[in-house]
Amino acid sequence: MKTKFHSNALAAKVAAVNSANAEAQRLFPILSAIFAPLVGCKVEKVDGSLLASVAKLLPDPLSTFHVYRQSSRYSMAWIVKGSENYQTGHDIGTQYGTAAYHEAVIYIGDLDGQTLKSLYGPENITKLRTDYTAEQVAELRKVCSAAKQAARDAESALSHFGEYDR
Repeated sequence: MKTKFHSNALAAKVAAVNSANAEAQRLFPILSAIFAPLVGCKVEKVDGSLLASVAKLLPDPLSTFHVYRQSSRYSMAWIVKGSENYQTGHDIGTQYGTAAYHEAVIYIGDLDGQTLKSLYGPENITKLRTDYTAEQVAELRKVCSAAKQAARDAESALSHFGEYDR
């Protein structure tokens, strides 16, 4: 299988963000449906891994993406890792390249020890955008750079006085 390469790092990063976010949105209702009946039940062993009876409820494979569970004593979450390839300089025209990565977090619910205390609603996952464009990100970077320069100019004008009176 021939590897697909994006034209540059920004295009690859945008594609990685969009694809990881889309996969997180796809997985959220699947995981929520699995864990909804388990609210109030013990779902983890003391070491933080899922109980065998809970683990067998998960589809295998869960995704074609690299997906792993985030370890926390307070919340249950999965991480979706997206990657996209691009080539630069000496890589162009070869089979080699570099990858841009993005990790999207799927928060499922709150834990109290090893017990699933509550589930999160879909409002967190729907905030993950899947429609970024390289042009939009480049424009946002220009806006950010201009704002930083304006802040530096203002700090310079205040150099003799500082921001606060002490």
